[in-house]
Parts: sequence; structure tokens; C-alpha cells
Amino acid sequence: MSNQAPTLEDVAREAGVSRATVSRVVNGVRNVDPAIQELVHRAIERTGYAPNRAARSLVTRRAETIALVVSGAGDAPEEAQGAFAARAFADPFFGRVVSGVVGFLSPRSMHPVLMFAESPEDRREVLTYLRQGRADGALVVSTHADDPLPALLADAKLPAVLFARPARPVPLSYV
Repeated sequence: MSNQAPTLEDVAREAGVSRATVSRVVNGVRNVDPAIQELVHRAIERTGYAPNRAARSLVTRRAETIALVVSGAGDAPEEAQGAFAARAFADPFFGRVVSGVVGFLSPRSMHPVLMFAESPEDRREVLTYLRQGRADGALVVSTHADDPLPALLADAKLPAVLFARPARPVPLSYV
């Protein structure tokens, strides 16, 4: 038994069909006979085949990830950055945001990548990550009205959505 992951060719051999047929089944193309689809699905189960996401992203030009960036306005030294992350994890608001993001992305076979941007170096890392196409965009949870990251993302023309608390609490009578 090889240590390498099963390939489309392995599934095709197991199912007794062409590589193109396996590809059509894996990609959800509908013009494949249901009986052949079932053969391919059983071969996938037997071989343990899983599509290579890196290879797929070369074709689709999509990373199938979203950078979930918790960002602040600070210029925190490294030792203070851990405190920033700890505050975020302790905040019930952040937990609800993460739950909502995961709940939305999961059925779409997308995944969040959590990043913290409290320092200038952190912000540069977020910009580089997105420029490299390692995520399809960013959802920025901004913790401070003076956060420079949203403007940096806009200037770089990178896809991003800003999600922030209001600068002032909203009285319940106005909600």
C-alpha cells in the first residue's frame, strides 16, 4: 500500500470508468448516468479519495477560505498582542460573530482562517496573505473606530467586508 493519497486515476481504475467520468462526478456535473455516479461514489469510499484543494484552487482561482480578521487600532508590542487575542476570545460578541461566520461558510464548503491585526506588522501580514490569494477575501471585525486596516484593504483593492460594533452603544428604544 502506497503512502500517497489516492488520485482520480485510482478511483477511475477502481470504478472501471475514465478519469474524465470521475472528474465529472466529483465536480457535480449532471450529465452522468446515476448508476455510474453510484459506482464512482463507491470507488471514492473504497479508495479514500479526497479532491486536492490546492490543485482545485489553481483551476478555480478560489481559495475557498475567508480571512476572519480581528483588528484593532493599536501598535501593540509583541507581548501585548497575546493580551489582545485573549480579550477577543473572552468577548461574547466575538463568539457570536465566529459562530455566525462558521454557520454561513460551512454549508458552502468554505472555511474561515482566523487572523489578528493589532500591530503594523500584523496588518502587513493580512495584506500579504490576501494579495497572495490565500483567502478569497476578508471579514474584518474591527474593535476600534481608528482602526487603519479597513483603509489599507480598500487602498489595496482587496475584497473585504467590515463588521464592527457601533462607535457608541445604540439605545434599545431606537433598535
